[in-house]
Amino acid sequence: MDTPKISVIIPVYNAEKYLEKCLDSILQQTFREIEVICVDDGSQDASKQILRRYASQDARVIVVEQKNMYAGVARNRGMELAKGKYLIFLDADDFFHPDMLRRAYACSEQYRADITIFNVKCFSDQTKITFKGKWLYNKDLIPQKQPFSMHDIYSQIFQITTAAPWNKLFNREFIQREQILFQGTRSTNDVYFVNLALALAERIVTIDRSLLYYRVDTKNNLQNTQEQSPLDFYTACRALKKSLEQRKAFQNVEQSFVNFALSCTMNALRKVKNEESFRDICECFRREIAMELGIHSHIEDRDYFYNDEDYRILIHLCNASIPSNKDSIFNLTGSNNLDKKPLPGLRKWRGILLCFYHHGLFYTLNEVLKTLKNRLG
Repeated sequence: MDTPKISVIIPVYNAEKYLEKCLDSILQQTFREIEVICVDDGSQDASKQILRRYASQDARVIVVEQKNMYAGVARNRGMELAKGKYLIFLDADDFFHPDMLRRAYACSEQYRADITIFNVKCFSDQTKITFKGKWLYNKDLIPQKQPFSMHDIYSQIFQITTAAPWNKLFNREFIQREQILFQGTRSTNDVYFVNLALALAERIVTIDRSLLYYRVDTKNNLQNTQEQSPLDFYTACRALKKSLEQRKAFQNVEQSFVNFALSCTMNALRKVKNEESFRDICECFRREIAMELGIHSHIEDRDYFYNDEDYRILIHLCNASIPSNKDSIFNLTGSNNLDKKPLPGLRKWRGILLCFYHHGLFYTLNEVLKTLKNRLG
């Protein structure tokens, strides 16, 4: 096989129910110049046999087997073997628009992009209904200019898209140059990789078209067993903050990071199923998370925070006794906080002044006018 242009990397763990649909939707892509590196992470079902069958039928499929070390390690193993100019990290329970890779590749080539982000639709495994999730691709926040970078949206760079890698095509040379790897944690192993890449990329482009179907409401998803590693989100955010500081990038993205870290905390509290894990997160938040991640430094400034509900719970966690259960502080709707209150393009005068400082008068006036236009419909 000739050198592939895209390396598709898929960690696989007990995915026999969904794996064939996933692989078929990749191998039937209109873009053919790919390699599909499937890393079996110690599956105990028929996933290995399915992968070997597909590899025997299509030379583009490469199968690697390892003991169960979670998706982050599997993705790193796939990167070690990858030969493509671009990398995409897909999940074995999702499926994809036939034109996904062709469109992402063409856009990346046109703009010489470090990262290309595309829109997504959620697919409920229970109801079979598709729907959009604004937190996956927040069109309201994405700059109109192509390409853009953190410097064009420094206060909201981590809010424009999900911290998952599967709706993003990464330039492999960029990833290697910046030495970005996935973490080996049980869950949220992608937060560090994706957000560090977003902060460091000089050329980010977007495609406002749903090219991937993200399967939700599955019973065996790691996110459904958050209590087995309830503080992995903290490990990810702490490592991200440290790396941003070392690379002299944290000051630019601090507000975006603080809001992201608070959102991660709230999502972790929502997802855990037992009271012990819930209290562990609450106690750790009061003891060190809020201070370590810079949340506590801004607690007196209401306008610094993007989400009213998250801020209300933040005040409660810092000032009141530890809640006995999550029902006492949450109205559990299952919705993502970005759907509850869209973030404005500029955060009042603070955002305007910072924008002026970084970009000058003309750019700032243009952003203000654009924001007013969007609000007026």
